[in-house]
Amino acid sequence: VQEHSVEIVAIDGDLLLGGRDFDSTIAFELATQYTQKYPGATPPTGDPDANARLMLDVERARESLSAVRSASIPVWGAGADAGRSLTVELTRPDMERLLGTQLQRCIDIARRALETAAAAYEAQGPTIA
Repeated sequence: VQEHSVEIVAIDGDLLLGGRDFDSTIAFELATQYTQKYPGATPPTGDPDANARLMLDVERARESLSAVRSASIPVWGAGADAGRSLTVELTRPDMERLLGTQLQRCIDIARRALETAAAAYEAQGPTIA
């Protein structure tokens, strides 16, 4: 960091890992619960409009779980089963369990970036003015 600038010394990431991936994992689990309640019914993931609504509801719930303990997510069927619904109460621990592998990947990425930054810092010395 110098006066009004910041030097980037490390970056890392996974282009295939993000909020949409988290939402898809949660939506798949909710669709599974829906088909368990209504065997033979068309799950929301089987219809573009129903899936889009589910993904939006999941995104809102996931974001709200940063501030609240639980969120209710409506899960609606598709096609002839559009009138059938299920409401799932998703808690933060439930979400963390569902997203465990993905969250660990995020932690691993952050750890690698910190290690790379630390190595760069040690190699060039402090640049703080």
